[in-house]
Amino acid sequence: MNFALNTWDTVVVPAIGGTNTLLTSALEQAGPQLEAVVITSSVAALWNRGAPEGYVTTEADENTWAIEAAKNVDADGILEAQRGGIMYAASKAAALRAVREFRDTQKVGAPML
Repeated sequence: MNFALNTWDTVVVPAIGGTNTLLTSALEQAGPQLEAVVITSSVAALWNRGAPEGYVTTEADENTWAIEAAKNVDADGILEAQRGGIMYAASKAAALRAVREFRDTQKVGAPML
């Protein structure tokens, strides 16, 4: 992890683009033989800051704060030292959204785990 990369364009955009490229390639190359796509990510893609103590995060959850926080780091005056962590969490949340959107729009028959 390199928190020196701390802008939307250097962290989040490549995460979305890379996810879409990987999924498109897998679908195009394997076609109907594609049996499953395993996505490795981070709890940052699912973590919500306001969850009550003891809450159990599941794959149905979605990080609802990081993308908006990342889009507004300048307007909100977020310190330079904190931006990398916010961008990291936003990149994971945005990539997970990309996976879900790809699955829903492409009607992929294979499970995406």
